[in-house]
Amino acid sequence: MNSSAEGFRRRYEELKEKGFPFSEALNLTYELGDSEEIALHFEFVLEDRKRPRAQRWHPEDTFRHHRYKGVLYLKSLLTSEDQYCAVEAAYLLAELLPRGRYPNQEELTGELIKTLLIYAESEVAEYRRNCLIALGWVGTEHEIPTLERHLRSDPDSLCRAWSASAFLQMSGRLPNDILREKTCEALAFCIEHEPDVFVRGVAVETVQEIWNVKFGLRGSAVEARDQKAVDRGASRALKYLNEEAKLKN
Repeated sequence: MNSSAEGFRRRYEELKEKGFPFSEALNLTYELGDSEEIALHFEFVLEDRKRPRAQRWHPEDTFRHHRYKGVLYLKSLLTSEDQYCAVEAAYLLAELLPRGRYPNQEELTGELIKTLLIYAESEVAEYRRNCLIALGWVGTEHEIPTLERHLRSDPDSLCRAWSASAFLQMSGRLPNDILREKTCEALAFCIEHEPDVFVRGVAVETVQEIWNVKFGLRGSAVEARDQKAVDRGASRALKYLNEEAKLKN
């Protein structure tokens, strides 16, 4: 290990013992982003993602500072035999690509989507969740059927919720008329039949965004799993979607 990496590792261990105090952790994060220690930076990202959310220091926030070199490094990990590493690399790459302009961006995005689709079918729910979220950031209308299928039948409730949320994330990137046409039936099915209040709430929020309508459901009520508020919003959303379907027929 070179002296730079040794220094970062030593400081990391010291911060870990202190519980990652904000200002010191922030300084280390920025210094990592400005360094050439890309592999070590991502190693810290992987270790941080395994911590409880309240204990994280978010070294991924400055990974974009590595620019194209960082993107290429993440791309090289998409085929890693370590599935956790591959999924986390894909997730971070999906965050970075839409925020910048890189050589061969279309090709990079295509390879990323292929990886996300593979791990969206993993037996590990956490991997599916991350990939479904990421498809909302980089996916095209061709990925909508995959998200629909997970929204309807994934055994993990968060996978169903993030599938609906992925449609919401696509709003603004994809034309809303396409999203409305291709997601209406699946969202209506979810709102009518989904037993999990959080999933139903996310689906209603998604309809509000894509169709630019309000059903009186706030994000805070969804986060709080407010059954009455979600039920009211779901009833209004389902009625609206059914009317939209009738107009098309």
